[in-house]
Amino acid sequence: MGSLYGYIDASPDEITQAVNTSMEILETTEETAMEAHDLQEELQDRGAPVDQLDALIAASAQEHGGRFATAEKQFWTDDVQEVIPVAKYDPY
Repeated sequence: MGSLYGYIDASPDEITQAVNTSMEILETTEETAMEAHDLQEELQDRGAPVDQLDALIAASAQEHGGRFATAEKQFWTDDVQEVIPVAKYDPY
């Protein structure tokens, strides 16, 4: 969403430029992937499954001392918040 919001008619090069100038690109390591797996497993056990990409983004944020921000309200529940600290982002 972050790479597309406001760039609906943009070319791939324009989107890449916008992302590269407005966001810090974080390294994804094997540890990041393992943490994402653990987050997915814990959330699945709580009945609040998330997809792989969202788990990877959340794990990366945690690994680098940040917070996972999303407009997807499924992440705003108490079950998810107990596992992943989520910053509510509502651009609408």
